[in-house]
Amino acid sequence: MMPRHAPNQSQSGPAPLETKNMHTIPISKNKFLMGITLIETVVYVALLGILTVGILASVAHVSTSYRSARAERDILVNARLLMDTVTHTTEESQTVYIPTSRFNIDTGQLSLITAIAPLSQHTTSYIDFWVDNGRLWMRRDGTPALALSSPTVRVTRFHLQRLAPLPTSESIRITLSLAHASHPRASSTLITTRTLRGNY
Repeated sequence: MMPRHAPNQSQSGPAPLETKNMHTIPISKNKFLMGITLIETVVYVALLGILTVGILASVAHVSTSYRSARAERDILVNARLLMDTVTHTTEESQTVYIPTSRFNIDTGQLSLITAIAPLSQHTTSYIDFWVDNGRLWMRRDGTPALALSSPTVRVTRFHLQRLAPLPTSESIRITLSLAHASHPRASSTLITTRTLRGNY
């Protein structure tokens, strides 16, 4: 029996099938990859567009919410400051000066007589509160008018009601409404009643 010998490698060349596969598979694979890359690019661009729209919408919503919250804060701060100023001055005053006060209208005026910080050679002085061009103003004797409200808010109502005066005191019901200049939905209304105690 003759021993089996391994085939002579020098005599056997690569099979045509293997040669064909070596040349055709990479070409086919490259075409397949190019097709997938194009599809992926289209998908990525579409997803990027959707994400961009979503991010921009979220940023716009956050920005709008921030501006609305800031407008609400401005309204509350101004409303409290204005009401505190008017009520504190009213409580310190002796009486209401009727000739220049305007009651029961939305753009009222409150004129007060007070013994605090009068002009020289006077025992009393006058203080006025009124609305002009959407802002609340105050003026003391001998001083220029001072705008109390911020330019970012509008005073939409300054309603004053003089309650039946008692023999020794009188009371004023004050209604103050404000709206934001750029966000009209942001608004606030404060109502209070104060008794003039300057004679006590």
